[in-house]
Amino acid sequence: MNEVFLRAEVVVFASPQYRGAIAGRRKIIFNRLYSTLFGRPVKKKFVVMTTARGETYDMTEDFFPLFSRFSGWENIGDALGAGKEVPARTPGARV
Repeated sequence: MNEVFLRAEVVVFASPQYRGAIAGRRKIIFNRLYSTLFGRPVKKKFVVMTTARGETYDMTEDFFPLFSRFSGWENIGDALGAGKEVPARTPGARV
């Protein structure tokens, strides 16, 4: 595991939501985190940032409480950008 990641106090999970589900790359990250950190007492705080075309974040809102429960990490905030998919594609845009 990357030493910088292990020293981080807060982890930011940021990616778009596709078709009502969390992005595939985000799922891969969680699978790797779970397999790498399973049984290790690594406690972190995290923030969730995501955008979607619509205003439904059901999968994201369902997933992260489970992640928190199984990892022991604390969710300290969500930034859900409904209808902000076009500005989110623009490099340097403030969404």
